[in-house]
Amino acid sequence: MSYQALYRTYRPQSFKEVSGQEHITRTLMNALKNDKISHAYLFSGPRGTGKTSIAKIFAKAVNCMKAPTSDCCCECEICKGIAEGKIGDVIEIDAASNNGVDEIRDLRERVKYVPSVCKYKVYIIDEVHMLSTSAFNALLKTLEEPPKHAIFILATTEIHKIPATILSRCQRYDFRAISNEDLIKRLHQVSDAEKIKITDEAIEVIAVNAEGGLRDALSLLDQAISYANDEITASDVHRISGSVTSDDLIDLITAIKEMNPSKAMDIIDDLIKNGKEISRIVTDLITFFKNILLFKNVPNYNSDFSLYKNERFINLSKTISNQRIYAYISALSEVQNNIKWTNQKRAYLDLGIIKMTDSFELKNVNDNELLYKLEKRVEDLEKRPQSSFTAEQPKVVKQDVCETYESAYDMIKKIMAHPNEDKRNLMLRGWNTFSKITDIELKQVGKMLSQSELVCMNDYDMILVFDEQYICGQIQKPENKELIKKLLNRKQHLINDYVAITRECWNKINDELKNGNNKELNIEEKIVIEAKEEAISEFEEAGIKLFGKENIKFEEWWNMNPNMVKKIQRMQREMMEAQKKLEETEFTGTAAGVVDVVVLGSKEVLKVTINKDAIDSIDDLEMIEDTIVAALNNAFNNVDEETQRVMSQFQMPGMF
Repeated sequence: MSYQALYRTYRPQSFKEVSGQEHITRTLMNALKNDKISHAYLFSGPRGTGKTSIAKIFAKAVNCMKAPTSDCCCECEICKGIAEGKIGDVIEIDAASNNGVDEIRDLRERVKYVPSVCKYKVYIIDEVHMLSTSAFNALLKTLEEPPKHAIFILATTEIHKIPATILSRCQRYDFRAISNEDLIKRLHQVSDAEKIKITDEAIEVIAVNAEGGLRDALSLLDQAISYANDEITASDVHRISGSVTSDDLIDLITAIKEMNPSKAMDIIDDLIKNGKEISRIVTDLITFFKNILLFKNVPNYNSDFSLYKNERFINLSKTISNQRIYAYISALSEVQNNIKWTNQKRAYLDLGIIKMTDSFELKNVNDNELLYKLEKRVEDLEKRPQSSFTAEQPKVVKQDVCETYESAYDMIKKIMAHPNEDKRNLMLRGWNTFSKITDIELKQVGKMLSQSELVCMNDYDMILVFDEQYICGQIQKPENKELIKKLLNRKQHLINDYVAITRECWNKINDELKNGNNKELNIEEKIVIEAKEEAISEFEEAGIKLFGKENIKFEEWWNMNPNMVKKIQRMQREMMEAQKKLEETEFTGTAAGVVDVVVLGSKEVLKVTINKDAIDSIDDLEMIEDTIVAALNNAFNNVDEETQRVMSQFQMPGMF
């Protein structure tokens, strides 16, 4: 058989050729260079990460004819003989098939003999965790005090199965999963050397499917070469690996996001017909959602990843919120755990899809998304300059009082003219039951209705009073009105219509009607009332902020001395100008001479400077983050102190 698998053909022959294990190769090379060689080593880590390969390279390096050297020359007779397996002084033992105490006793007898060709006898025991307890005990003494010419290298993928007595007698090296960047780099080298036509996206898919193992990556590339006719594409790799393409995942996630379970089920049916395993579909969905989160929240993370340049992926990430992704991943994780212990895997996947497309299940997510949009809108409005809010528009009366007053006044007047107290008492008997309604269609309006007070009604119309204007607006919507009528008229016809107003509005209307003042306010009167209310609100807020609620007493402005009012108005303008000037002033902060920051008086961060020469390691991200926070706190304290100093110069006339 002339053909040799790629992972065997491109097995590294020197430390320089090893991918992704720089922390181990550097340590071993320094030890070889300084002739500080231990008698026993333990290599642990995932499969396909180079444990056995580095063990053989180390065996060549310690026995190289040019030793002591940091790496094997790969040219002398000993290096070539070990690489070809012709020298018997390097013994590789498979502990999975030689795991008994008799094999270890035989090893103990043979280790006494000096090497025939090399300087050291090197025993490489692969899958050492498979040894029996008796075999481990038999190895202890030899491992602790071997002959000077013997070196033991133990390799395992399950370090937790190694007895502590063995661990304490070895130098331990933990191999890590090889990063996708290193895998992609090595796959490009191999494909160029073999003159293989393969797309960059296909190489990325191979690296992702290899899960940190270079041997798995090269084996998958070998398989793709046999499958593809000409150029290897990403779809070819998906077919042979069983993974799901990004286009199929985007289609499936779009159907889920659009609350379309039938379309989602059709896509899953097609995937299963094409040979995709249910567990793989779930895993790929979770990974895809993770990639969306990283793309949305970590700028420039893995910016060369071809998926992050996919237009469909970018558009999808813009339309799906973090909260929704968290809910989807939680549902998929539950499915992933359940399918491990059942033969009905498809049933659990279908249940998970239905759960992710159920609006009732995702109600909290929908509410959080709406709240997030509102918060972002408020933040945008707060960032707008003050002048953009004070342009040319005349002051109008408050919406939660006057607009509701105007639209509801006639109906309220009509209801209060012919009240039916007996019917009102009848309605109030069941009012507390509205919050306990379980009917999904009526549950929400029942909760809103339970927060109202039925203050008055005639034969078929009601006046409902709420503390919040928002609930008034919601319950007045036509669709909610129909639901409330359906709720109240279930057993018999009780109401035709209702009006919902705030308590403040109700108090004003009720007072006016009782006093016989049934006319509406004209627009000039409304503007005067609004101006007075807003002036009082702004003045009280500024006074309490500066002097404390317990140190200040308010009087109605129109009852004050006119000169006093003018002084207060002038001082308020001066305070606003001082505040604006402070917000535009730059303040600095520092921490330990490592970080310097510049912020505005509005506490907007302008600049962060890190002095690399003043820190021991730029890799200590946690220390740097803490230092930045300390510098920002220092700058913000400077802002607060200056604000307090400037504002303390203003004294409200007549307050002290």
